[in-house]
Amino acid sequence: MTHHRQAIRCRMRLPAHAVRHTLIPVAALIFLLIPDAPARGQSAAAKFVGPAACTPTCHKVEIGALQKHKHSKSLEVFESKKAGEIAKKLNVSDPYASDLCLKCHATKIGSKEPEFGVSCESCHGGAEKWEKVHGKEDDKERMKKARPLGMADPRNPSWSAPNCFGCHGGMTGEMVAAGHPVKLDLEMAKELAGSLRHWEKPRPESAMKKWRAAEQVAGLRAAVDTLARSAGSPSLEKAAKEAVAKRLAGLKRAELKHPTLDALVQAATPAGAGPQQAKSAAAKVSQAAEAALKYLDGVK
Repeated sequence: MTHHRQAIRCRMRLPAHAVRHTLIPVAALIFLLIPDAPARGQSAAAKFVGPAACTPTCHKVEIGALQKHKHSKSLEVFESKKAGEIAKKLNVSDPYASDLCLKCHATKIGSKEPEFGVSCESCHGGAEKWEKVHGKEDDKERMKKARPLGMADPRNPSWSAPNCFGCHGGMTGEMVAAGHPVKLDLEMAKELAGSLRHWEKPRPESAMKKWRAAEQVAGLRAAVDTLARSAGSPSLEKAAKEAVAKRLAGLKRAELKHPTLDALVQAATPAGAGPQQAKSAAAKVSQAAEAALKYLDGVK
């Protein structure tokens, strides 16, 4: 282990006020590395500045809550024996330098070796262009001005739900065979209302209905995509089939009812039969899921 990596581990144990030297969790939960994760690709499109910019002066509550979440260990996990075994089987010589691993386990600033795990920008988007605008506390229009510059609004399911499942639904047969866990069982709504909640007032029940539906929508799309690429991997195929069935059942009993949700169920039902059926249905499922998430954006 290099001196730099020892320092990373030490930083993780520093108190919350030492934000400029601390791993700050944030990810709407999530997750392990995934090639081709569309939403995370959007996050990564803008350059990261690092969680030190989100100082306790402005975000004391948020930072305090997120530092307690399991995402705070998303980079530290590289030091585990299991991670080393997985990396070896995947021919990854150094997880700290592998895009396969860093996509979901780290906030990577420029070409430097990562110092932070899942953090603020994992969910809010790379802050290079909007951080200074967002930080002007005396400007009542700062949120409105920051969004055109790339600041994502996690209150919109069409951003947050796919962003979460971009990492919780991107496993490949090779990754699973190497020992990487399958993460399709994410309970996103429960996390947002519980250990990942980093806002002072609880969301109203009407909003939580929206998030419970969004979890099923994005989770179903991720499960179908995973099943479509599971041929040759019995373990991944089994997990993906179970996830498709679970998400379909969840949508059918969803508290919200809307034609876009019904259309998604109809598009995804044949996909649960196996990899080939999922592959054939994937495009329609993705399109239907996108429409359903856009509908949920408008639910108050």
